[in-house]
Amino acid sequence: MSPVGRLKLKRMPETLRRQIEVASASAWEDLVEVHASQALRFVALVSMRMPFDEAVSRYLAEMDVRDPMASSIRSRVLIALEDAQVEPEEQPGPGVFDRGGSDAEDDGDGLRRFRPDVLMKGIARKVRATEEAEQWVALSIARAEEAVLRVHIQNAVLFADLLHEETGLSEAVEDYIELLRITGGRAQAVFQRTMARLADLHLPEDGPAVAAGQNEARESDIAAE
Repeated sequence: MSPVGRLKLKRMPETLRRQIEVASASAWEDLVEVHASQALRFVALVSMRMPFDEAVSRYLAEMDVRDPMASSIRSRVLIALEDAQVEPEEQPGPGVFDRGGSDAEDDGDGLRRFRPDVLMKGIARKVRATEEAEQWVALSIARAEEAVLRVHIQNAVLFADLLHEETGLSEAVEDYIELLRITGGRAQAVFQRTMARLADLHLPEDGPAVAAGQNEARESDIAAE
């Protein structure tokens, strides 16, 4: 049985129920795998800024991943780090992850670092570094979100293929979203993008009348120019 819950469908044939159980377990594993991969990239990106535990916790919080999936992802990241040293990704420009300071270097008497202008420059540099680092975090999370959405859409299409004769396409996608406990904006994105993918798969191709109408519209636009 999938660790993410039961699909509540009435009068489901035993064969179909088994297919759904296998598909849900596979979807759960796919999500753990993609999250672990993206979490590793996130850890590498911020390795000079955050310790490992803080970086993984930040990723899980930003991606709104909770137990039991969060524990599985953390374990896979740990195993991957044991198997191979993760190299930091190319870092932002100078200063973003720099813990040292150049403006406050000793000028020989050891007092320059305490001058108000030097202290203010050091504070401003740290603020800029934090802001730039947060931008990189935001970009990394956006990249991870897109990867997770792709996995959800692939699996939701599979669910729709299995269930559409029992429930209809849109209800099948909704069942997938409920089963995987997808919420908020991500749930809306999965539903919309999956339905668009299903439209490409199930809607008939444009007929000659539609194609002719499109050609006439293009010709009218050209004439108007």
